[in-house]
Amino acid sequence: MKKTKAIFVTTIFITTFSTSVFAACTTKMKSYLRAAKGTKSSIIRTLPRYTPLIIEQRDNEWLKVKTHGAIGWIYHSLVDESMQCMVIKGASSPKCPSDNGLTHELAHNEGLKVLKMEIGCNYVQDLWGRRFWVNNFEAWPPEIKKSLAL
Repeated sequence: MKKTKAIFVTTIFITTFSTSVFAACTTKMKSYLRAAKGTKSSIIRTLPRYTPLIIEQRDNEWLKVKTHGAIGWIYHSLVDESMQCMVIKGASSPKCPSDNGLTHELAHNEGLKVLKMEIGCNYVQDLWGRRFWVNNFEAWPPEIKKSLAL
């Protein structure tokens, strides 16, 4: 009788999932999110500068986007796809544990331009050019934060 040795090989596959989600930010002090494409469509919401957007669809010069709390259409020239922005969703303190220079209260859903991402905190700029660190635990969109994977 012949003895057979069994060799088990474990293969680990690391898969990177790519999505069709594209992030962008509003660039004007005031941009209109509309119910449908076209300037005659009703305005759903007025978006301030640095409002984060997730682009869901493109149709000629119009973009169907999702914001924190609304979905609608915005004209392409009102957004910058190379910029990263965020809002703090929750009511918790947005301050980071380190000395960060945040000396004022953030407005509810205030858009912030992300300049640098760290684990737990982002270095941001507000509408008035002030720069400071904020925690990103309750940030929207969720993709705007670095996390530690073990």
